[in-house]
Amino acid sequence: MNNTKFETIKTVRNGHEVIFEPIIKKCTYYHPDNQKNCKNCNGSRRYVDGYYMIYEVNGKKCGFIVDTLK
Repeated sequence: MNNTKFETIKTVRNGHEVIFEPIIKKCTYYHPDNQKNCKNCNGSRRYVDGYYMIYEVNGKKCGFIVDTLK
């Protein structure tokens, strides 16, 4: 994932509020040509590895880990 924004995303799907919390990890990718930025983190040394998708139905919170957002 090439996303360097680490924001929580809130949206409404099927009448329920869904929250996407980013899973942020340290970047360990080493680019052989040090003159270019890393393709994963774009030089920030952190990247989004996926998202925790959290929603609430009938007072109970449920969650999943998702790779990408559509």
